[in-house]
Amino acid sequence: MSKKTALDIAKDYIFEKEIDPEHLSEEGWEIYDDFGKQKAVGPGLKLSSLPEEYRDMKVGQKIPKDVVSKAYESRLTSLDDSLTKEFGDVYSELSSHKKVGVQSLVYNTGQRGFRTGGKSEEFMEENPSYTTKAYKALKGGDLETFRKEAFDPEVGYVKSGGEVVGGLQTRRAADEAMFMTEEDSGVNIAMNFMKKAELSGWSQGMRK
Repeated sequence: MSKKTALDIAKDYIFEKEIDPEHLSEEGWEIYDDFGKQKAVGPGLKLSSLPEEYRDMKVGQKIPKDVVSKAYESRLTSLDDSLTKEFGDVYSELSSHKKVGVQSLVYNTGQRGFRTGGKSEEFMEENPSYTTKAYKALKGGDLETFRKEAFDPEVGYVKSGGEVVGGLQTRRAADEAMFMTEEDSGVNIAMNFMKKAELSGWSQGMRK
């Protein structure tokens, strides 16, 4: 059996973290309102990432499963390409599980959110070179600092509207578990990290 690639792992892992099974039926994936920000479908896909004929559909309408699956795989490939371009050898030389930990974080926060930490457009206009500590650490190859600044339940990407969200702490704990999984030990180490996360209380709240 061939070794799974980062894309293979990410495809299953991120999908499981992003979907709500209640949105899936035999007719396809139901479009939902993503916290009032935008319409989304399946594993958090914006409608703009779908073929043009689906982009103006309304909340509650359904999109065929194969269309969503194809768009999702394309999104993951595009994200991997973008991270390779942005972080060069630091990213491309990471193990498959570390890549997936990074991919999941950036898929969840968005590339702009990862780089700016959600700073306002006005702030970024006044401080165009600003980047988060996690972004700087990854750019510089400091993986230990990146790990803390990205996944820590207090200082990581765990806030929305300035408030710590339990569901985001849960997601970051899972992403850290993936990031720290050893290649020759597979998912067992990831599961051990998740057990520790549950015991510490990180896993309370929403799934994402």
